[in-house]
Amino acid sequence: MLKKIGMSLLLVFTMLAFTMIVSTFNVERAIAVYATAPCTTLEECRELQRTTRDNIADIIEEEEEVSGYIADIQEEITTLRNDIADLEENISDLESEIA
Repeated sequence: MLKKIGMSLLLVFTMLAFTMIVSTFNVERAIAVYATAPCTTLEECRELQRTTRDNIADIIEEEEEVSGYIADIQEEITTLRNDIADLEENISDLESEIA
């Protein structure tokens, strides 16, 4: 049972690390969008606008994926907390029997 909890915690930490990496990627992408040189012609401005809209759509899509990962992690944490509570109850029962 402890091995299961250890593996589950490893999974949770791995998912959290992945979430932080994806979040960092989004920040870097947003910075790159804002760091773009200003447009000088109407066509350049329209192209910049199209690119910005595409980037925003991509970021929103990635945000939805990350939200899904976060929900999965929260569900796993809840399961682990329940497992820990059950184990603590079993330990308490065994200690009572031993006493």
